[in-house]
Amino acid sequence: MQLSEKFMNEIRPMIGLPMTRLGRNFDGGYVLPLLALDNCDSLVSLGYGYDSSFESDFLSLSSAKRVFLYDSSINLTVVIGQLFESLKFFPKGRKRYFVLRVKQLIKYLLLRLNPRIRYTNTFIGKFTGSKSLSYSQLLKAHSESNVILKMDIEGAEYQCFESPVDFKSYVKCMVIEFHDLKEKESEFIRIIKELKSNFTLVNTHINNFAPVVDQIPTVIELSFIQSSLVSEKQLSPALKVPSLFDFPNNMYKAEISYDYPRV
Repeated sequence: MQLSEKFMNEIRPMIGLPMTRLGRNFDGGYVLPLLALDNCDSLVSLGYGYDSSFESDFLSLSSAKRVFLYDSSINLTVVIGQLFESLKFFPKGRKRYFVLRVKQLIKYLLLRLNPRIRYTNTFIGKFTGSKSLSYSQLLKAHSESNVILKMDIEGAEYQCFESPVDFKSYVKCMVIEFHDLKEKESEFIRIIKELKSNFTLVNTHINNFAPVVDQIPTVIELSFIQSSLVSEKQLSPALKVPSLFDFPNNMYKAEISYDYPRV
C-alpha cells in the first residue's frame, strides 16, 4: 500500500530506546519506552471503551502506581441500559449480544471497584463545564506527580491541542491515537511540530481498522517521550514502521507498513 512520503516523514519515529508494550495484543495495546515507566507513577488515561488492559498492565508494574481514567460515554446507567436493550435479541437467537453486554458490565464493575483506579465520567476538551473538563484543568489536577498521558478520545484530541499546545514538565510520556487525519491533516501536522519542540516521537503505528485515503492513513497511534529524558546519542531515525512490539489493530488484516529510504 502506497503512503505519502511527505506525511510519513512527519511521523518518522526515533529508535534506540528500550521499548515495551502495555495492554493486550491487537487493538487496545500501545508501545512506549521503558524509561517512561521507570519515571512515572501516575497514568492519566483518556478514553475507556470497555478495554482497560493497558491500565491493568501499568498497575501490575508496581503497587505504587495509580491510574486516573476519564471517559464521558460510559457510566453505570449506560452499561445497564445496554444490557437490557440486548435482551430483545434473545427471541432471534442472537444471545451473543446479551453475553457481550454482561461481560462489559462485569468489566466496568471490576474497574470501578479497583481502589488504584479513579474513574471520572466526564468529557475532556477545550472548556470546563458541568459535564466537561478542559485539557489544561486536567493537567493541573495531576501536577504533583510524573505522568504518562494516554489519549484515545475519538477526535476530541484536537480540542486538547489547540494552539498553543500546553506543555507541562511533569508529563513525561504521551501515547496518543489521532483520528480523521485526512480531514485534519494540516491541524495534525501543526500539533506534531509543536509536540516535537518538547517531546521525541519514539513509536508510530498505523491503525489498520481505518482506511488509507489519498495515501494518508486516517488513524495512527504515536508515542512520545519528553526530550529532556533522552540523549541524541541514544537515538537514530527508524527505517521502518511498525516496530516489532506492535500488533495489527484488526487481527484479520495485514499491518500497514512503511519503509523509509536509507540516506
